[in-house]
Parts: sequence; C-alpha cells; structure tokens
Amino acid sequence: MPDRFAIAGITGAFGIKGYVKLRLASGRPGGLKKRQRVYVGPSADAAVETTVEDVIVHRQNVVVKLSAITNRTDAEARRGEMLFVGEGDLQAPPQNSYFIHDLVGCSVETSDGRLLGVLDEVFHSAGGDLWSVRGGEKKFLIPAVKEFIREVRIADRVIVVRTIEGLIESQE
Repeated sequence: MPDRFAIAGITGAFGIKGYVKLRLASGRPGGLKKRQRVYVGPSADAAVETTVEDVIVHRQNVVVKLSAITNRTDAEARRGEMLFVGEGDLQAPPQNSYFIHDLVGCSVETSDGRLLGVLDEVFHSAGGDLWSVRGGEKKFLIPAVKEFIREVRIADRVIVVRTIEGLIESQE
C-alpha cells in the first residue's frame, strides 16, 4: 500500500515472550513508541496491523514486543518480515539523510548539468549505501557519500553528483 513505509526489518527473536530484534531503516533507535500502531508483514500490502507493547533500546540495538506476536515461535516465524508505519507516523530523517521512497525516481545529473539517469534503487552494504542509477540501457552505482553526492533537492526531484574518472565509465 502506498501509504505504508518500511521502518525496520525483523532479524530474529529475543527471549520467550515474543520480542523481536529489529534492524532499523533509519539507524535511529528512538523512533518506536509504546502503544504506537504499526503493520508487520512480508510486504506493505500483506502487512497486518499490530500495536507496539514494549520497546527496549540498548545503544543501536532495538527489541520490541508487538501485540500480534505472542511467543518465541511466532517471533522466529516473522524473521525477514518488515515493520511499516503510515506516512503520518514517519519521523523526519536526520539532516542530510533522506527517505528511500523520496529518492527513488529522482533525476541524477552531474555538477555540470549532464543527465545521467534516474535513481531506481538503494542498496545497503557494510561500506555504506549505494545508489543505483539507470540511464537508458545502462545502470551504475554511486556511493552515497558526501564526496559524490553534492546536492539533493527532493522538491525538484533532482540529485546532483560529482563523478570521478572511471566511476560511471567502468560500470557502463
């Protein structure tokens, strides 16, 4: 459903009472609150409504108890599923960070105005995010770091990047 946005992925069970461990999409652990309505499922359209009963935050790790998950077996079965919220419950991302759904579809151009293509996907890796740009039949990845991402204008749907020799040509 277009009005539901993924905020976390379930990575496993914690304890025997149905708590689940989360990998947050934003990296900020303070976003979930008790009694908050969320949706859990393999996709936004298949997710079922549930309520956050408890939140445990320890450094960057988050463990939650959801009303729809009552024991460890249920929690283990949900591994790989996602937590979704409605648009009104999204927390604003930190400065110089963006929601993936805002980035996808933006035009990507160089500092000198040359159109490279459209951002069509974001990949998470151990070294940081990679932005996939499709320009016609060509597709290439740009590291999402300040050395390459010069400007993001969500309102204009434009991302300005700095390229270096070999960054785009080596992937074409």
